[in-house]
Amino acid sequence: MAVNDETRKFVRVTQRGQATLPKEWREQLGIDAPDEVVMISVDDSIIVKPLRSLEELAGRHGDALEEGEAFAKLREWNTEEEERERADERNHGLDAGDGSDP
Repeated sequence: MAVNDETRKFVRVTQRGQATLPKEWREQLGIDAPDEVVMISVDDSIIVKPLRSLEELAGRHGDALEEGEAFAKLREWNTEEEERERADERNHGLDAGDGSDP
């Protein structure tokens, strides 16, 4: 993807770690407040994608998963991601920030 004035915006990150997505991008991606997004860390970049509802996902993928199965799968992915983050923190000698010893 070519980086230009349309694909690059500068935003401020607050002391609480919050950043505001530019309005035109929120509108373009259909992100309304309050909504949730998925943030993915890739190398030295952060990818922000709209988090679609189960209804939207079901429409896109048919009835591959029942609602209970879909929630279970999301919980599984979240748990795996948390485990990867803890492993990364241990591998890089960082404190997990929860008061526990590494």
